Amino acid sequence: MEYCIRHQPHDILVTGISNSENPLRESKTCVVL
Repeated sequence: MEYCIRHQPHDILVTGISNSENPLRESKTCVVL
């Protein structure tokens, strides 16, 4: 339990992923051919 409490601030499942750090986010630009 102590391990969970110590690592909670760095756990993305608890804190979530910010848009600037998310490598899977969709790009905001759209290219029309």
